[in-house]
Amino acid sequence: MNLVSNGIKYNKTGGTLGIVVSKKGSSVVMEFKDTGYGIPEDQKEHIFQKFFRVRGKNTQEVSGTGLGLFIVRMLSDKMGGAVTFKSSEGKGSTFTVSFPLKKQ
Repeated sequence: MNLVSNGIKYNKTGGTLGIVVSKKGSSVVMEFKDTGYGIPEDQKEHIFQKFFRVRGKNTQEVSGTGLGLFIVRMLSDKMGGAVTFKSSEGKGSTFTVSFPLKKQ
């Protein structure tokens, strides 16, 4: 839910949020791609830190605690998964979460 919420909150008016779920090898992969504000290069290394919020002229009015991505990373790690992202300022972000599939 956090990645969907962020994809909406940090998007431009008329922007889009695409969600793709696929199986890759022995993992399920979910991609959340938005056309929003993107993350400034100098802030990317902090994005998963507790209470960190992206600072920029377009994000000043966005409400939040700075805990969402910290929790996403923590929970994905605890479940044996991983979360990564790519972002270009002014063009948007793609967050990718993958989890290993349980062997039956």
